Amino acid sequence: MKLILNGTQGRFFCIARPLHVATPLLALELIKHGADPNFPDSEGWKPLDWVIHPLPGAPRDPAGKGDSAWLYEMCQVLVKAGGTTSPLTPRETWMDMLAHFEGEGYETQSLHDWYFRYVCPHETPRQQALSVST
Repeated sequence: MKLILNGTQGRFFCIARPLHVATPLLALELIKHGADPNFPDSEGWKPLDWVIHPLPGAPRDPAGKGDSAWLYEMCQVLVKAGGTTSPLTPRETWMDMLAHFEGEGYETQSLHDWYFRYVCPHETPRQQALSVST
């Protein structure tokens, strides 16, 4: 799938997979039928990167459920399927997303646990606690 994304720097092409732009329900079906939740687009962004740090002009909340609900559902679907972020997504972006979810009343402990298990496994419990509190 080739997407033409409108960004502040003009238009550019990005080759993405359906999972990069899927709704949560479609993502579940795609994963059930073998879609790789870590397959990057042509720029190196994984599906979870697109959810928490979308490219300019990329589809957002295609299900029309409200940004927080869609973001939370997609994060849960991709994380449960073994999805990870790429090095292109800064740690602060993920932590800001978790803080946003917490502010909206969503349970985030499983997402925190996943992050420190798979993305930052080298951090000590003290470093993890400091990250969560900031």
